[in-house]
Amino acid sequence: MKRVFFSLFVLLLSMQGFAQEGDSVYLFSYFINNGEDGLHLAYSEDGLSWKALNENASYLKPEVGKDKLMRDPCIIQTPDGTFHLVWTVSWGEKGIGYACSSDLIHWSKQQYIPVMEHEKKAKNCWAPEIFFDEETEEFIIFWSTTIPGRFSETDGTGDGKNNHRMYYVTSKDMIKFNQTALLYDPGFNSIDGTLLKHGSSYLMFLKDETRHPVAQKNIRVSIANAMTGPWSPASEPIYDKDWAEGPTIGRIGERWILSFDRYTANSFGAMSSTDLEHWEDISDQLSFPEGTRHGSILKVSRSVVDILRGQQSTNPNIILFYVDDMGWQDSSEPFHTEETQLNKNYHTPNMEQLAKEGMKFTQAYACAVCSPSRISLMTGMNAARHMVTNWTLRKNKSPDPENKDITPPEWNMNGMTQGEEVPLTTRAITLPQLLNESGYRCIHVGKAHFGAIGTPGENPLNLGFDVNIAGHAAGGPGSYLGEHNFSASWRDGGHIWDVPGLEKYHGQDIFLSEALTIEANMEIDRAVEDKNPFYLYLSHYAIHAPWEKDKRYFQKYLDEGLSEFEATYASMIEGMDRSLGDIMENLKQ
Repeated sequence: MKRVFFSLFVLLLSMQGFAQEGDSVYLFSYFINNGEDGLHLAYSEDGLSWKALNENASYLKPEVGKDKLMRDPCIIQTPDGTFHLVWTVSWGEKGIGYACSSDLIHWSKQQYIPVMEHEKKAKNCWAPEIFFDEETEEFIIFWSTTIPGRFSETDGTGDGKNNHRMYYVTSKDMIKFNQTALLYDPGFNSIDGTLLKHGSSYLMFLKDETRHPVAQKNIRVSIANAMTGPWSPASEPIYDKDWAEGPTIGRIGERWILSFDRYTANSFGAMSSTDLEHWEDISDQLSFPEGTRHGSILKVSRSVVDILRGQQSTNPNIILFYVDDMGWQDSSEPFHTEETQLNKNYHTPNMEQLAKEGMKFTQAYACAVCSPSRISLMTGMNAARHMVTNWTLRKNKSPDPENKDITPPEWNMNGMTQGEEVPLTTRAITLPQLLNESGYRCIHVGKAHFGAIGTPGENPLNLGFDVNIAGHAAGGPGSYLGEHNFSASWRDGGHIWDVPGLEKYHGQDIFLSEALTIEANMEIDRAVEDKNPFYLYLSHYAIHAPWEKDKRYFQKYLDEGLSEFEATYASMIEGMDRSLGDIMENLKQ
């Protein structure tokens, strides 16, 4: 969920959601032995050389069915990112297994779907596969079943009096299922169907399970114009050098690779094609984990495999985007129930986009200025509890104006601290401290203003952050301009306001908001490269005084008729909005 407040923007974005084509790898779901221990996964960069994940241990133990097996696991991923798994639960049962997951690690409660319970004579449900048609937004689950006497012309042609045909059910939600129906009768005993949608056609690769009078045990293909048929007669064998079953197909680069279990040879085989008509045997190029049996190929985001390999946390990356002293009408995105005249003065397209994608609050509670609100965000306490009720700066000195008639109540004028006993401070566990414990890299960029000068709280590194860029005790910058070194010295101001840590931008024609954004994006890139989940607290000094022109946008607002002061203020707002857009764009990349 993304949240937008009057002066606060929170982005909660998982990098997984932004995987690009070049970030994809291949995943193979399979079982070993008889399927007692459950779901196994392997990955590959090229679809040929496969490496076991989790040291070839199971990711999901079977819990349903009388035999509690997990054979022939088939996984797909729907457009919403959910993984759906079906499997064979038993050698002789009238149902199949189903579960779903968002990350292939944490799974829903396993379900037993009684797809053939209505057939009293049905012997089994073997090798179910699941397919999702994006055009119809419908699932189809199909499998092979023997119903004695149903196809008498081929009775006695299979092993153990089996005479399989393929059946299916459809569903919109994997909760309610349409009536079971025959999917395909090729005129012979057949199992292990797998579907491929290619253009406007559907291809079904399947095993000819004929054993008598002449053994077939080979892989063939049929074609249809609809997911549920009617299907063409099966082709001549694509592969018949030895007995094969469990075909699965994936597009790897410019070619299709059809992999299958050469179960009598205790190895896997593969055929390659560029047109799905002419096939070349490339079995000698394959490498699978030892003991791999019948499974399915799936193309996934690299981050999915990174999570499975334990290289990346399932925790989402978190960004707190904080804007200082911005009025609730100072954006082109209204934060009221209706647009005001001031909303029309500003151009903030990235705030508009964020509001469309997430949640916008039109009513909120606001803390007092600067330090109180920041400490509330750090601790979860409101100002009445943390007792920092005004902005902090100098140790043991209140910024409250003196009044001979009224003495303000004592408050924590030194802000917040950790560990050390500092008078007039609040001590509490901070959000970055908690996130650190969960493996987050916590990054502070911009205005801090948590504690007074000379106290531990003036440095964000003492409050749980791993990185601090430009944060110190002061609540405003000496200058927003790189040409002034972000210092107040150009106007004879005190160095107490000088922004620290940005020396490499000194003397440059750059606005402070832009420099902070560059630094923030660099830290995001480092965290992603290190495969750490990150918490970025990006707190702009803008729109706090002193008001200075952001040259990138100032002239535009003058041309629109705003006064010089109004154009200055508006340019600072748009510069901040540009920062939001740059951060969002970097996350998408």
